[in-house]
Amino acid sequence: MERHAMAFPFDELHAHKRTYVKLTIHPFYFSFEGKLPAWFVREVFDAVLDVYHSWHEQLQSLHEPYDLMVLLFEPDFMKSQVVVSYRDCLHFYDQTFEQREQQRAFPTEKFVNDPMKVNYMSWQLYIHTTDWTKEIIDGWLEDDLITRQELDCYKQNVYKTMVLSNGDLLYLIDSGNVWIGKHTQEG
Repeated sequence: MERHAMAFPFDELHAHKRTYVKLTIHPFYFSFEGKLPAWFVREVFDAVLDVYHSWHEQLQSLHEPYDLMVLLFEPDFMKSQVVVSYRDCLHFYDQTFEQREQQRAFPTEKFVNDPMKVNYMSWQLYIHTTDWTKEIIDGWLEDDLITRQELDCYKQNVYKTMVLSNGDLLYLIDSGNVWIGKHTQEG
């Protein structure tokens, strides 16, 4: 799994101007509910960092700007991934997440077995957003897929609402954190 991810997919990058990899480990990726064991999180994240560093080395051969980063989701750790973009999509990920007002130090001890792997990386804390429209929520209520009580609970985590061009209301729900890590000297 990790070995396969280490080989950078240059063909895909050239075709789409961006690519990503998630480390999918069975059974955790597809069926695990609840808190992952700390040792498992550190092992998987070490593998994510290995892929990131391998890709960083391989991307040097492009001799042009690129944007390579680690997206570490918390608490949805298994959504974590390494992403890269370049050329027409160089700034694709610039507006994907909203930065948290309150920044804090990256919790190295929680995620990393070997702190040397993050020595030359800077980390910023962003909001992991789930977005729902009023139309979707109304459909769930109508089909009994969610109760009013559950909806009220979710609405407590709404940090922003927006009106879409079609007039529908969009709820942006704070679902956790996304740590974005990059080499301090990128591209």
